[in-house]
Amino acid sequence: MHCKQVRPLLNALADGELNFWQRLRVTRHLRGCAACAAEAEVIRQLGAEASAWRGVTAPNSLEARIAAAIAANPEPAPSSPTLASDRRSHSQEDPSMHSPSAAPFAIPRSLAWRWQTLVVGLVVFALTLTVCARVYFGHSSLRGLEVVNWLFSDQYLVPSESMEPTLMGHEDRTVFKDGHDVLEAAVHDVIRVDQWAYRHATPQRADIIVFKAPPGADQESLALHQPPKENTLIKRIIGLPGDTIEVKPSPDGSRCLVYINGKPLEEPYIKEPMDKDQPSIARFATQGPLVLKPGQYFVLGDNRNNSNDSRFWGVLVVDRVLGKVTGIAWPLHRRRSFP
Repeated sequence: MHCKQVRPLLNALADGELNFWQRLRVTRHLRGCAACAAEAEVIRQLGAEASAWRGVTAPNSLEARIAAAIAANPEPAPSSPTLASDRRSHSQEDPSMHSPSAAPFAIPRSLAWRWQTLVVGLVVFALTLTVCARVYFGHSSLRGLEVVNWLFSDQYLVPSESMEPTLMGHEDRTVFKDGHDVLEAAVHDVIRVDQWAYRHATPQRADIIVFKAPPGADQESLALHQPPKENTLIKRIIGLPGDTIEVKPSPDGSRCLVYINGKPLEEPYIKEPMDKDQPSIARFATQGPLVLKPGQYFVLGDNRNNSNDSRFWGVLVVDRVLGKVTGIAWPLHRRRSFP
C-alpha cells in the first residue's frame, strides 16, 4: 500500500473499524512511512484530547474530532516541522506516491502464515526428494504416469535363496567357486512390486510375482502339526491357464526339464538344472501332466533345487496375486528394472 491508499483509512484505524487484514497492511505501511505514522499519531491524539475535554466518547469522523478540539482549546496546535519535513522527504524519495500501480501488494507475515509456509515448503521438499531418490535408485527412464505408479509401488525384502540368481536373499555363506571356497557376504534384495500391474492386464509367462501362498505351502507349520499360515512368496510364472505342465527328466536323463504342452521350456534365468530325482513330496506336475484351469498358474523359483513352489503345494489362483515385481531398488550395485 502507498500513502494515498493509507491516509483515508487512518480514521477507521483509530476507531477500530478495519478488519484484520486491512489493519495488518496499514500497520505495516506505517512502520516504513514516517509521514503517515505522524499523521496517524496526530489523529489519535486529537481523538484522545477531545474525549478527555468533553468527557464523552470521541467523535467518529476526523472533522468532528478537529471541531471538538478547537472548541475546547481555541489556540491552534503548532504544526509539527518533523511532519512537514517527513512528508517532503517521503514525496521525494518514494516515487510510488505518484504512481499507485507501482506499489506492491503487501503480503501479511503473521506467525500462523509463517508456520503454514514452513509446513508447505517442507512437504514439497520431501516429495521432491522422494521422487528424485526413487528415480535415481530405480528406473531413470520413467515418464508421466509411470513415475506416479512406481512412486507408490510396494517394496518387499527377499528373505530366501529360492529366486537366485535373479533375486538374492541369503546370509553370510561359503561357496565353492573356481576351485576353492569363497566367502559371500549376506545380501537381501529390496524389490519394487507394482500392485496395479494386473488391474487391466493378465499375468504373462516369466513374470516374477508376489502372492499370498495357500496354506499348504507352509511346510514348516505342517511339519510341526501347527495351523498353517498364508505366507507371502516370490516366484516366477511358468504355466498359464490352459497349459499342460509336466516336470520330467530330459532325454539324456541328466536333469529334469519343464515341459509345456509337450515342449521343453528354455529357461536361461535358472541358477542350475533341476535334479533328475525330484523330492517325494513334489506331487504336482512331477508324477504326470498337470492341466491348468482358467485362473490357475504354475509358479517355480529360479533356484529350482532350493525352492518351495507349485511342485509341492499345487497351482496358484489369480486372486492370490499381490503384484508384479518391476525391479530391484536396493542394494545400489544390484539395482535394475524388469520388463
